[in-house]
Amino acid sequence: MKSTHPDRLQRWLGEQGTANISTRMRGWYGPPIAVAGVPGNVYACGDGDFVGECRGGYEATAEDYLRELAIKTRRAIRRVSQRRSTLMMPGFASLADLISEGNGGKKQTLAFANKNSVALQGNMSSSWRNASGVPGSPPAGAGGAAAPGGTVYNSASVGAIAFQNPPSGDLSFVGRTVFYANNGAGGGQQMTGLLHDRLFAVAKTMSSTATEAVTGVPTRYQSTTPGAADYATGNFLYVEATGTESAAHNWTVCQYTDQDGNTGASFPSFAGVNTQITGRPDFGGGQGSQAWFVPLAAGDTGVLALTQMQCDTSITGGADFTLCHPLAWMTALVLNDPGAFNGFIGIADGIKSSFNLARVFDDACLAIMGMANTNGAGIMSGYVEVISG
Repeated sequence: MKSTHPDRLQRWLGEQGTANISTRMRGWYGPPIAVAGVPGNVYACGDGDFVGECRGGYEATAEDYLRELAIKTRRAIRRVSQRRSTLMMPGFASLADLISEGNGGKKQTLAFANKNSVALQGNMSSSWRNASGVPGSPPAGAGGAAAPGGTVYNSASVGAIAFQNPPSGDLSFVGRTVFYANNGAGGGQQMTGLLHDRLFAVAKTMSSTATEAVTGVPTRYQSTTPGAADYATGNFLYVEATGTESAAHNWTVCQYTDQDGNTGASFPSFAGVNTQITGRPDFGGGQGSQAWFVPLAAGDTGVLALTQMQCDTSITGGADFTLCHPLAWMTALVLNDPGAFNGFIGIADGIKSSFNLARVFDDACLAIMGMANTNGAGIMSGYVEVISG
């Protein structure tokens, strides 16, 4: 695919929103990730570039889009039916079929509200535990069980955004996202969210420097066949702080099975974060590209399963080794209406404007990570529409 026209993309997502995603993607080893909220089919790549066609941003911005959604919806349907009818995702025979399935009851609206990203400036963090105590929907999720078994997550797990499997034989795809965000009191700051499937987590024993074996494995994205829909490429490790660590520490001899089933692969050693807050990444803070994924051995593109954890220092606190799979980036823009959405800022996206259609596997445990542009808690709300066919 060709690179996305940079000026159009920046006019649509905003300069800061585009930069947020670009910076977070640098060093990413997996396949390109869909960017929600962009008319067309835009994907973010591991070099920080974007590929695919942006059909917005010629003169209008996303704010204009929000004000004229109905008109742009009709135009987008006509454009896509003319240009993309032969490139539909499996599960839909045509654009008309996709719209028919959505209007025919095969659509789920999956809401999330007041999920807190506990983000430092430029640092991705998980909203899974809703660490600030802000009431939210879904409720705070549970951490991983102790090694070696850990916890395999699915759509029934407490903390997952509600999702029901489609009728037998149908496939599910992200058809629309609406993402509102408020960074701290008063709003006014742009935020970026990552919709992902939370696959597995295991708690690390922080009071030990011994290696700990991990035997639990996810149930989704477990194929070792390149090109398969559930190929393990793109599965990433997020080390999630679950309690304030008492001292500096390093994650050293940590191992995994790679996307092709090769065992004994080792993550490069990486530093943890002393006095980190629950939900934030216990690795690679600041503006570095490691803020939401741990790097893999050279040439690897995904983690099939974790096999070993090790910390070089015995300390108090806690951390979960968590495996996730990215689905789509979401960016909330500042609107020229400080009273909108009770101080929230947002942008809408859908099948009517964007045909990335990220696949959602049966039993998916949908969750959100967030990143704010300023220090402080970022409150995220919105919904994801999933269409089956």
